[in-house]
Amino acid sequence: MAGISFIKYRTSLRGREVRLAWSLVLPTALIVFGLVIFPAFFSIWISFHDVGLTELSNVFKAEFIGLENYKNVINDFAFKFQGLQNWGAAVTSIIYSFTATTLTVVVGLIASLLLNQNFKGRGLVRAVFLFPYIAPIVSVTFVWRWILDPRPSGVVNDILMNIGLIEMPMAYLSTRGLALLLVIIFEAWRYFPFAMLMILARLQAIDSTLYEAAEVDGAGRRALFTNITLPVNYDMFLGRFSSCALCGPSINLTTSFS
Repeated sequence: MAGISFIKYRTSLRGREVRLAWSLVLPTALIVFGLVIFPAFFSIWISFHDVGLTELSNVFKAEFIGLENYKNVINDFAFKFQGLQNWGAAVTSIIYSFTATTLTVVVGLIASLLLNQNFKGRGLVRAVFLFPYIAPIVSVTFVWRWILDPRPSGVVNDILMNIGLIEMPMAYLSTRGLALLLVIIFEAWRYFPFAMLMILARLQAIDSTLYEAAEVDGAGRRALFTNITLPVNYDMFLGRFSSCALCGPSINLTTSFS
């Protein structure tokens, strides 16, 4: 009898745990379904139908048109590249995402390799490197706007005019290609500390015996870097590329330059 009672108790306890788990998970699951999963699948469904902004009331009666919407998007000017001064918004996004992320990761990798060494003043150098990331984005944006101000009082114009490289102040953000380049530089400067921290954490987690064993086998610095250091950070590199491609972290704020 005691054994049967214990089994019933365990079954009852397990049932209560299951009900508690569902009661805790269900609200979050409903929110995720309503705000993420359903809109995602609904957007995919709409993309295969002829739906306009003025026809949303009859969206479920829309005509199925297959890949026609995708063809229209690809043939749109947004995906066209017609020279350095004439390209679409999608091309701008692709150039921005790939170039800014690559530069961010490269600078972050260099900074992390530096901070992974023992030297006097490493804490101060780390603090200086972290400043762009921890500084308020709005304040930083206004500082960059002042630096690139097209008036003679702008920092860049003032320096270049004083050393005689230019005679008249220049509007650096009025040229599309140059403006994109400056936004990319800003993005890399702003977010390289994040990449630096992620890479540095991976570097410090590497067992030093791996490097020692490789050196005993005759591996040089280049071999150590390409066979140990880089592979450890591949997933971080991929994650950084994905997040920038999907979100484009600060381009909306940096466009306030102009």
